[in-house]
Amino acid sequence: MKMNLKKKISILFFLLLTAIVFAASSNTVYVTKTGKKYHQRSCKTLSKSKTVIPMSINDAKNKGYTPCKVCNP
Repeated sequence: MKMNLKKKISILFFLLLTAIVFAASSNTVYVTKTGKKYHQRSCKTLSKSKTVIPMSINDAKNKGYTPCKVCNP
């Protein structure tokens, strides 16, 4: 059974978008205005924070943030 070209392109597009979303989410960490650690978005220590700031893990490290010991991003 042969796939038509439109279906192949649709599947490739979906796979590409999935890879981009996964790569972006795995490289994004979150910091607070006053904290010194970076976290995963689901970290329980962020639950009381009113403002969380997303940034790349490289930016967080370059700005002196260290990884949270609870969520270990």
